[in-house]
Amino acid sequence: DQIFGGMPGSPVQIVDQQKTWNGSTMNFSFVGKMGIFSAPITGFVECTSKDVTVNVELPPMLKQFIPEEKLQQQVAGRVKGLLT
Repeated sequence: DQIFGGMPGSPVQIVDQQKTWNGSTMNFSFVGKMGIFSAPITGFVECTSKDVTVNVELPPMLKQFIPEEKLQQQVAGRVKGLLT
């Protein structure tokens, strides 16, 4: 739940969250909203005894506004913070 709580200080709201577990893999979807713009986001989180893999499918339009590398850094930092 904390991963999908939105980024502190960010104008982006996360709504319509869906999460389902299949063994050690959680499939998820949600809608990211900022003002009148909204975008569906889907992906999965796979947990093993040594790794946590987060795979997110970003809509092409969203990639134009937010660099993929920046999102990767933010998600990685958030996951690492939750695991410590």
